[in-house]
Amino acid sequence: MVIRVRFPGISIGNSWPNIVNILGNHKPRLYHHIVQWKFPREGQLKCNTDGASKGNPGESAYGFCFKDKHGDLIYAQAKGIAIATNIEVEARAIQAALSISAKKGFQNLVIETDSMSLMKMILKTWRIPWKIAEILEYIIREVEQQQVTIKHIYREGNQMAYYLANLAIGQTEIQEYENFTE
Repeated sequence: MVIRVRFPGISIGNSWPNIVNILGNHKPRLYHHIVQWKFPREGQLKCNTDGASKGNPGESAYGFCFKDKHGDLIYAQAKGIAIATNIEVEARAIQAALSISAKKGFQNLVIETDSMSLMKMILKTWRIPWKIAEILEYIIREVEQQQVTIKHIYREGNQMAYYLANLAIGQTEIQEYENFTE
């Protein structure tokens, strides 16, 4: 039954040797995508966020960066947060980015995260774990108030936030940057 659900296009029959033979010769379709960071549209800002956890839970940090329509850095932040799970630190990255966005009065913000799970929780298509419920309540409220768009991006397109998050592991101070030369 599982095979029929997983591979609906394959007629497998009922004998075990036949099933083994068919699945042994099965060649899955491979897909490829070109993954790169894309510039925000005119009038938009883009914020890429990432969390890093060395173990789950383990020593963790987050990083995020705001860029304008030309791809120029407006603001970036990274901070170590001691022991956390991967989903918790991803959520804290978005929470901190939304807090900075509100303080600086950023408008028309698009947040990109490489955590598909977290994006689905924010968009209310997945249940929220109790451990991050308070953080996600804040995120959902701010996303609605600030009219933020949340999108998924593959890790390869999220390299600056990934770099910032990994750089901050073990750091206790908030690291802030306002241009690429810092």
